[in-house]
Amino acid sequence: MKYVAETMPEIVRVKKEEGCSRAQVAQYLRVHPRTLDLWEQRYPEMREALQVRTALVAAAVEEALYRLATGFEYTEVTVTHTGKKKTVKRVTKQVLPKAQVAIFWLQRRMPTYWGGKAPLEPRVDEWARLKQHLAKQGLVSGPNGFMLVSEMAGGG
Repeated sequence: MKYVAETMPEIVRVKKEEGCSRAQVAQYLRVHPRTLDLWEQRYPEMREALQVRTALVAAAVEEALYRLATGFEYTEVTVTHTGKKKTVKRVTKQVLPKAQVAIFWLQRRMPTYWGGKAPLEPRVDEWARLKQHLAKQGLVSGPNGFMLVSEMAGGG
């Protein structure tokens, strides 16, 4: 099959958004997977189209990691039926921040400051943003600005 710049990248983009793998895209286009590789190297628009799904998934995982690292609230809805009576109960629940996830996220986002090398002081603006966010979550206290894990668990 010959590469058609007007249609191929859009077809590939749609198939990737549908969750298709590279092999499935190649099969759909009736080309060998190596042909996709060559098109990806030659045509920037094809490279971009083949990476669409990867970028969407990466963004979703990053958002989920961030939410787990900083904690969040959600509403649990329970519907019960008793005869003809329907009862809807809404309860707001809170997921506490997870320290291990925060460390993982920080090591990936700011490896210079949080990586496995000698500890460095974060830049003032990043430190201030992190401290401000943690204050909104109610996790800031004490002289150094952070609550100890034992304090969070009620251990004093």
